[in-house]
This record gives sequence, structure tokens and C-alpha cells, in this order.
Amino acid sequence: INTTFTQITAINGGCNYYAATKTTIINTTYTNNTARNGAVEYIENLSVIKVQNSLYQYNQALENLTPTIKQDIKTDEDNPFKEDDPQNPYEYDIYGNGGYAGAIYVGNLGNITITNSTFNYNNALCGGAIYNTQHLSIKNSEFNYNFAQIEGGAIYLEGQSKDNITIKLLDYNIIENNTFTNNEVYSNGGAIYEEYATGKIT
Repeated sequence: INTTFTQITAINGGCNYYAATKTTIINTTYTNNTARNGAVEYIENLSVIKVQNSLYQYNQALENLTPTIKQDIKTDEDNPFKEDDPQNPYEYDIYGNGGYAGAIYVGNLGNITITNSTFNYNNALCGGAIYNTQHLSIKNSEFNYNFAQIEGGAIYLEGQSKDNITIKLLDYNIIENNTFTNNEVYSNGGAIYEEYATGKIT
């Protein structure tokens, strides 16, 4: 409650990684955080998260992320290895499989409810602000100037299919009474991109 997170970096979940957790986030601000997936939050494994009256701005999911803390044990002068040497024990090799969710990533068996919150200027490859594969409810919130390079300028909704038949329940995605302004994508879904996803947008 009433907390600010700024300039934090991680592999997944730049600020918070939730597994088998119940948490409520209230009046919290997240600014300039980065991760490979879920620049602010990564939610999975039966976690139930509620977000109320919070602000997510200028966060970024990076496809190829090498944390700047790679040399925190030795200085560059002390390190006998070249930066691109695969034997370098001080180099974090974190490449590929990233760039999803400029703010919030909802993964396997995750569940999130968002109300009265704002997402500004977040960006990613897919899902400029949110990338969801499970349960998502968003109400009375704003999405402004979020950007995705490939799909879902603000939100990417990914369902599950078998032989081209959607196998999700109708209440998996509820997007109600929200405002989307000047969100952008180079390819598909300037505000919302849906693939095999089910739910309702009103």
C-alpha cells in the first residue's frame, strides 16, 4: 500500500514474482522497471492478485535482457574474461524467449483483478501493458500510449486451443468500462489483441 517501485530489473517480474500467493496491491506506483517478461509483475501457479488505484508507467519488457549488475563481484579491470567469452563467470547469459508484458504477465494458473488503475507508456514485443494467458478482469481503468512491436499495443489475450477449438471458459477475460487512448502496435491489435481467447469486452 502507498509504495513506489522505480528502476528495478529482473529476469521475470521486474518488481514482483507471484507463485501460489494471494496479494492485494493498493495505491502503488511502478516506474521505469524492466524484465524479460512482466516488467513489473509475473503471476502464476494459483496466485490471486488484486490491483486497486495503482499506476504503471514507462516500464519495459525486453526480449534480450542482460542485467547491468553482471560485474558486481569484480570490476572490469579485475575480470580476465572478455565480455562475450562464454566462460565468463560474471556474465549473465539471458537471451531470447522474452519481451512479453510491459507491465503485467499472467501465466500458468494465474489470476488478476485490476480496478481504477492507469497504464501509461509501457512497452514490449507483445502486450505493451499486459500479456494474459489465464484469468484477467479489468474494470474502470485507463491505458494510454502503451506500445507493442508485434501484437497487442495495450493488452494481449492468449487462449488455449485444441484442433482450432477454444477450450477456455467464458469468464476468463472480463474487460469492462475502461478507456484506451493512443496505444500503438506495428502489426496487429492497437489496443487489444486476442488469440483463442474468450470473455467479454464492454
